[in-house]
Amino acid sequence: MKHPTPGECTSTMCRTLGCEYCQKCDYAIFTGRSKVNGRMYRWEYSPWRGLAFIKKDGEFVAVYPGRRNPVWAKYEAWRKRRGLK
Repeated sequence: MKHPTPGECTSTMCRTLGCEYCQKCDYAIFTGRSKVNGRMYRWEYSPWRGLAFIKKDGEFVAVYPGRRNPVWAKYEAWRKRRGLK
C-alpha cells in the first residue's frame, strides 16, 4: 500500500516532506476537503492532534458541524482511503 503524503510535517526528524519518516509521523498534518450541499468543508488531521475543521484562510472554525451533517461521512471516507487511524 502506498502511504499518503502529508501536506505539512512539523517534526524535527523530517528531512523532506513525504520522506519515509513522515509517512508514519505523529507530527505529519494531512489536509482534506469536501463539498457538501454546496458548502466547502476543509480539515486538517494529525495523529497527534486529531481532526480540526478549518476555514478557507487556515484558521480553526469555532463550531464544528453537527454529527448528523453529511460531512462526517465524507471525512471518514477520506480518512479510510488514506489509511489514517
